[in-house]
Amino acid sequence: MFLPVLIAMMSLFGTNEVPEKVYAKLEYSGDAPHAILKTMPPLVYLDPGHGGEKGHGCKGFDGRFESEANLLLALDVKAALERQGVKVLMTRESDVDVPLYERARHAHTLPADCFVSIHHNAPAPGKDVMTRYRAVYSWNDLGKELADRIADSLAPCQSLHANFAVTRSNEIPSVLVEADFLTHPEGCRDAFDPQIRASVAEKIASGIIAWRQAKEE
Repeated sequence: MFLPVLIAMMSLFGTNEVPEKVYAKLEYSGDAPHAILKTMPPLVYLDPGHGGEKGHGCKGFDGRFESEANLLLALDVKAALERQGVKVLMTRESDVDVPLYERARHAHTLPADCFVSIHHNAPAPGKDVMTRYRAVYSWNDLGKELADRIADSLAPCQSLHANFAVTRSNEIPSVLVEADFLTHPEGCRDAFDPQIRASVAEKIASGIIAWRQAKEE
């Protein structure tokens, strides 16, 4: 489908770097990773990005918003993980606003095994509106292990560094998945196509499970 174009666009538009922000780790995050409890069912915390009356995210090619696409994909990832015996909680399961810095806090409170924020992309100002690629972002080595597994499963997809509020954890592996570009006509179509979306969800879930299995070895 779009995979050859994806690789070409990533090279053309320099998607390997995200400008670094000045923020440090989350204020409620400790310094040491939480232990993986091998005797308990895995617990994954999913975060459908954006939501609520003022939190639409980017606007898709067909006029629908990122917040809807994020929730639909996250629900499919949840279903795929649950079929594998994984327990899943979500920051939201409807179109409501969840404060940005509360999203990762929920996962820390439990604590969860990992935190995965689901998003869809749009090109930065000045970039070609036909930009399209997949990426998984992490902030530190703890998150990168998870990001690498998900990116491998979503290939072609890059595992990149970014200092996002939802990735800055020293205790829980935390990543942000950009599943596609809603501003691209085919990317928008695929995001709202139930069969294609389910396939993407299975790949994200497979990456999470592969990461968890590697941690248990």
